[in-house]
Amino acid sequence: MKIIKNLTLVLFLTAGFMLAGCDEKKEVKAEETVNKTVAVQETTVSEKKFVYAIENDEELGEFIKNEAHLVVDFYADWCPPCKILSPNLEKAAETYKDNIKVVKVNTDNFQNLARSYGIKSIPTVIYFKNGEEFKKEIGSRSYEQLVDIFNSLIE
Repeated sequence: MKIIKNLTLVLFLTAGFMLAGCDEKKEVKAEETVNKTVAVQETTVSEKKFVYAIENDEELGEFIKNEAHLVVDFYADWCPPCKILSPNLEKAAETYKDNIKVVKVNTDNFQNLARSYGIKSIPTVIYFKNGEEFKKEIGSRSYEQLVDIFNSLIE
């Protein structure tokens, strides 16, 4: 009976993270539990250069200033919903490579940058159009959902 309760708790936590994203103060304990039961693929930045990794604090500002359509993914390697979002975002980035630039910001490496954009939960994706914030979303999205948002961004 105790095993069933623990499994139910793990499934509940996993579903909650997938829908809502990781709250940076709560996810560590739940993520450890999830990792013991569910193998999760690590978030990696694409080698194909459809998705660019921010390497310093100033670089994001340059992308925002210079790109007409920009998608910024604030993530962390340990975050289960970030790991779910990553391949969907990479696929959408490849599909829209001629119209939209996609960049990733690792919140563990760039905490001040994340704080300056009001990031409290991850994944958070901010969409910029002509240097202005167009939309901000928290949590994982399917490829189809991303396509809908990307289409509205370039309209």
